[in-house]
Amino acid sequence: MNDLVDLVEAARAEFTAAPTPAALEDAKARFLGKSGRVTELLKGLAALAHEAKKARG
Repeated sequence: MNDLVDLVEAARAEFTAAPTPAALEDAKARFLGKSGRVTELLKGLAALAHEAKKARG
C-alpha cells in the first residue's frame, strides 16, 4: 500500500510543479502512459499470488 501512497504523492508533486501545459502533459505520461508508473504498478499486481492480490487491493 505504501507504493500506491508514494506514487500518488509523487504525482501530485509533479502535477503541481508543472510550469506549463506541456510539462503537465509530460508528467501525466510518466504516470499514466503506456509505460508509466501506474501501469508498471498494475503489471506488478498481476504477478502476485491470489492472496497477496487481496491484501494489496
